[in-house]
Amino acid sequence: MITTDCYNEKGYYPISLSYPKNPYIYLKDKLVADIVPGNRNAYTFDNEGDYLKEYQRSYYGITNKKAGWDCFRHLEIMVSGAMPLMSDASLIPNYTMVHHLKDLYTDIYSRFERTNEPPTVEERQLISANFINNLTCKAMAKYILSSINSDPKKILFVNKSLPTKEDYLSMMTLIGLKQMFGKKCVEAFITPYLYDSYQINPKNLYGYGFGYSKILPAKDMSGLKSLEDIKEFDLVVLGDLRKNQDMIEIVEKSGVPFVAIYTEDFAPHELGHEELIHNLSGITFVREIH
Repeated sequence: MITTDCYNEKGYYPISLSYPKNPYIYLKDKLVADIVPGNRNAYTFDNEGDYLKEYQRSYYGITNKKAGWDCFRHLEIMVSGAMPLMSDASLIPNYTMVHHLKDLYTDIYSRFERTNEPPTVEERQLISANFINNLTCKAMAKYILSSINSDPKKILFVNKSLPTKEDYLSMMTLIGLKQMFGKKCVEAFITPYLYDSYQINPKNLYGYGFGYSKILPAKDMSGLKSLEDIKEFDLVVLGDLRKNQDMIEIVEKSGVPFVAIYTEDFAPHELGHEELIHNLSGITFVREIH
């Protein structure tokens, strides 16, 4: 299995961005969505519904590498029932975006270049099934737990930067754990904008909050009274390793098993963080691996 191969070779597991909802296949009346990466004039939507509707009515959505290879736009396209039209899919590194059908993305783009035709029914079904099985937030949370052979009853999620600094990988990891465990997944630092009780206009959030704001029921909100209570948990998830380095000693001293999420757009060696990861007593999951 490629995830195990990655861990044996690199010392950490791969992880991909995920989406809180299952995909739905809509009726199509356009070949390619008008939303073009890099063209700011194409991103003039006031609400998430209108934004996704452009993908929902289209067979294809154009996407490519952004700051990193793994990009939330890939998921927005597929959750809308469209196919990712990714010209650089063949260049994605082996251990990056391992939960995606990368070879199929390459084939889809190659065939579109030749025929300019809609995707086949089989291609659409494959993309949808893989999304449900591997790319939802809940599926990714299950992947993390199965990778470390953990069956926790109560989880502590630690990311002190997330309430004021949105990060897709950290947010989607938390959302997946919340979808699995509800109040039994406790936040050391509560992230208000993820809950449906949030009162502030989500347009102030990164990407207008599309895909993540107000996604969780307020009844599932649960916070930590004191960091001294860490020992009450079966597992700690450090939601952003780089931004929470001062929490490492506290977590390690607790003796509770933990995993760390490395959320950066660049591979650890590119930012000089290999030693940081390998010195941890816990297991790290990394998004960009080159």
